[in-house]
Parts: sequence; C-alpha cells; structure tokens
Amino acid sequence: MMNRVFILVFCLLTNLAYGQTLKLFKTITGDITPKSIVYTPKGMFAQNMMYSHSITVYDSLGNLTHTIIDKVEADLLNDSTLSGSYEGSPVEAAYTPDSNYIWVSNYQMYGKGFNKPGVDACGIDTSLDKSYLYKIDLNTKKIMSTVKVGAVPKYLAITPDNKYLLVSNWCNGNISIVDLKHEYLIRDISIGKYPRGIAIDADSRYAYVAAMGEEKLVRIDLKTFEKEVWKNIGKGPRHICIDDKGGFLYVSLNKESAIAKVSLYTKKTVKKMWSGLTPRSMVLSTDKKSLYVVNYNSSTVSNIDTKTMSLGENTVKTGIHPIGIAYDHDNDRIWVACYTGSIMIFDCEKQKPALVVKEVTPTVVKETKSIDESKITPEIAKVENKMKPNPVVTKKIGVGNYYVIVGVFGSQDNVSKMLNKCTKLGYDGESFAYKNGLTAISCGRSLTLQESKKIKEKAKQDFGSAWVLKR
Repeated sequence: MMNRVFILVFCLLTNLAYGQTLKLFKTITGDITPKSIVYTPKGMFAQNMMYSHSITVYDSLGNLTHTIIDKVEADLLNDSTLSGSYEGSPVEAAYTPDSNYIWVSNYQMYGKGFNKPGVDACGIDTSLDKSYLYKIDLNTKKIMSTVKVGAVPKYLAITPDNKYLLVSNWCNGNISIVDLKHEYLIRDISIGKYPRGIAIDADSRYAYVAAMGEEKLVRIDLKTFEKEVWKNIGKGPRHICIDDKGGFLYVSLNKESAIAKVSLYTKKTVKKMWSGLTPRSMVLSTDKKSLYVVNYNSSTVSNIDTKTMSLGENTVKTGIHPIGIAYDHDNDRIWVACYTGSIMIFDCEKQKPALVVKEVTPTVVKETKSIDESKITPEIAKVENKMKPNPVVTKKIGVGNYYVIVGVFGSQDNVSKMLNKCTKLGYDGESFAYKNGLTAISCGRSLTLQESKKIKEKAKQDFGSAWVLKR
C-alpha cells in the first residue's frame, strides 16, 4: 500500500487575553473636596484638604461611615509654645502594614502660631511653617498622635516592614523619614524642587522619590540613607508606582501629559506614552498588568496595559478634575477622587476573551493507515475546556428574611469572587438580583434582625463592611 503523507497544522491556544473595562458603579457627593482617596482593609479614606477640613470614610459600597474632623488640641502637637485648638488640611494618606493605623499629611495647620503657611508656588523655602502628620486608629477612627515634619507635606509611603514612614515636603525640597515605632523624625533628605510621589520596594530597601519641579527621580538606600539621582526621566514627574518583581517603575509626567516606564536595572526611561492631559495619581492592579491613571485636565481615567504600554480605547470620563485614585483589591473596583466634589466608583470588568493563536511548525507524519482521530480529539477537548468560563454558582442556603450583605456587583466575575471568598471564610454565601441590574451577595441570613446583626458584626471584621437587608 502506498504511503500517504499528512501535513498536520495545529493552531494552539496560547493565551486568553482579557482586557479590563471600567463600568460606573456609584458616584458619591456631599460636603467633600477630595484631594486623594486611599484603600484600607477597614474602609476607603478620602482626604478633603482645607476646603472641608475633614477625612471621610466609606464602606466598600460607597456608604459614608465616618467623618473625621481635622481639629486637634495643642497638647497633641507636642509643642509647648502652642495653645488652643488647631485645624489641619488633609492631603494624602498611607496605612500601616498591620492595618491598625493610617497616617495623614496636612498641607498646612490653622491656628495661633502658624502665620507663614506654604503655597504650591513656593520654590524651596525653609522659612515657611512646618506642618504635621496625623496618626488615626483604623478601628476607632480617632486621631491618636501627631509628628511634626516639613512645610507642605504631601505624599506618604510606609515601608512594608513597618519601620519607616516617608513623606515629601513640597516647599522644603526634601523628604522626612519618621521612625514609626517611636513616632519621631529621624532625618530629612534633600531631593530637589517640589518632591512629590514616593514608591518603596517590597524588601523595604530602596525608596524612589519624584522631583516634580525637575526631570529626575532620587533613589534612597533605606539602610545607609545614601541617595542616587536618576536624570532625564521626563518633565514634571509626579506619581510613582513600582513593580519590583517585573523590574519597572511607572511615573506620571505632569508636564508632558505622558506616562514613563522606567527600568529598575538600567535606571532609564524605556518607553513613554500619552494617557491624557496632565496625568496625576496612578494605581496598579493586583497582578500588575493594568495601570490606572487619572488625567486632571482631560477629566478621564485611563487603563494602561503595562506590558505593551498601550491605551487602546479603554478610557472613561469622570467628574471634573480627577486627582486621586485607589484600587479596592477585595472587590476589584477603582475609586476616583474628583477635586470638584465627588468620588466615582468603577467596577473593573473583564472583557470577553480574545483568542490568541500560534501556528505550530508543520509536522510531516508518514502513515500507511488512516489517522486515528481519537488521538487528536482529547487535545482539542482540553483547549475547548480552557475556553469555557467557570459558571457562576448561586448558593441559596439558610432561612429567614434578614440578609447580611457584603457586596453588590455589576460584574459576574466579581460575584463569583465574592461567593468563593464567603466559602473560604466559612460563610453560607448566596446571591440574588438587587437593583438596577446589580447582584447582591449575602454571607448569611436569619429569621430575626437580632441574629442577623450578630452575623453582620463578624462579617464586618472579615469583609471590611456589611449591612442587613430585609427582603
């Protein structure tokens, strides 16, 4: 019998390329003028500057839970020359790795003895009033203590080992380093004109500081406190995000309306891309594949693919002058602070998978008989199974009309994640249709309001927020 030659060409699935789209979940308004928004496991914190003299705290659904007034008494400022009450002006915040406290910077202080406050166009001026950081208990939401730093302190970052807090002093051209255990300033390090963003690596070894009035970053060795200047990064570097495993920094260039990708190894900018007019704050997704950027003068938030540094069409409108941004890792949501008086919450929804194929080099197979297709089919089946999304399982467990709600979502992916989280934590999770096409997740229900409140208190510790709904 003649040999027959079969050329087999397979197109194998190499990747499911999932994009992320942002879908508006909620807009928060009220007596707020948020300069920044910060995620903590115990609520989202918005810093409202001197225009509102407050910090507002929200649960994961965007409900206001606390308003912290920035007024303190003189004895909390540890200065014998001061007396009476003083107001701050909250700018930025950072929470401690143990999730017990959050530290907040105050642009300036208001009260007797503070007569020469800094302003944005201050240059480097050491004669201006120094300001304070507030330490707030994340459980009680009370201001516990303060530390005096420089003039117009702005961005804060805390080392992952919980040893140091770093804050950029806008008008002094330096950063202050605070010993967190003893809560005192241990040293100032000169940076240059208008220090702003700070990023710290996972090993707590190096800190990277942006000099917004120049074109450089400064790397600080947190063991020796020696510094190294990285020049020609771009014009107006403001915010820094770090992916130390990937080996890159991402820097917003305010004056260029661009985002720079900077190599941690070569210390050079390897790529720039336009994201919108005057990009300000940024945040990385948990997997470091997406970089979310707020563009102040475009009034947009952009989602950038960090691998390709491409934007595509994934940009959505926000309120006027978006300036702060935070990522709620628990619920896969982006929070955007708009300086004009609103906070917008967006669901991060996965796009439908795009099939990426790779053609395998043709293989010549010599056969004397017809091909047994049963040997090929199982491989195809494996690929097909990978393409099928996991079904959303809706549990309906328990009795009673009082439901303890731990999340409301527009995305089925987020519904699945929360149901899985309920299961892992030992809760009887279930989902049901809520309002406006959204799905609510309950971690338990009971016949009485009193019993459901007991479930709610435990759930608040595990999920960050929870509330009771009667159906």
